[in-house]
Amino acid sequence: RTVKAEMQVSVENRTDNALTEYKFELYPNAYKEDAVICPVSPLYEKTAYYDGKSYGEIRIKSVDGAKSYHIGGKDDNILYLQTETVYPDERANFTIEFETQLAKVEHRTGVTERGVNLCDFYPVLCHYGENGFEEYTYEPIGEPFVYDTANYSVTLTLPSGYVVASSGVEEKRTNSDGKT
Repeated sequence: RTVKAEMQVSVENRTDNALTEYKFELYPNAYKEDAVICPVSPLYEKTAYYDGKSYGEIRIKSVDGAKSYHIGGKDDNILYLQTETVYPDERANFTIEFETQLAKVEHRTGVTERGVNLCDFYPVLCHYGENGFEEYTYEPIGEPFVYDTANYSVTLTLPSGYVVASSGVEEKRTNSDGKT
């Protein structure tokens, strides 16, 4: 139930401001045992947690491209990256290594009885609004996710028996040692 990943992010500063901090949402921390906001509505907990209460989280292993970083926010849900000054039209480039532990839950992110849901299992760049990068919490009802559109190139390594259902287009598939 663990996803190990390395994410490379290239963000163009499309604001009129010089930036020295970037913020990323850490949505999987909503599944931590000590989370303030429960990710699943109490009305649906019994059926969602099909094997009893289960927990998950995202652990940041390393960040390259930032001067420093820390995790904070209302529910340990924000990754703060301090950077050198990035002026308008310049790019900030980060490599973030992380692990996401998935809860056993029939929900947006988790291991279900029949599959694996990976909705927002990775650090997601916060939306930049009038007052800078906006912080949101994972809410149990509705659509709590607020972020800008982005281009993604994803490489997955999975057990060969898994079937991927996604909105992306498969470009290449290889098989080796029971993995695809």
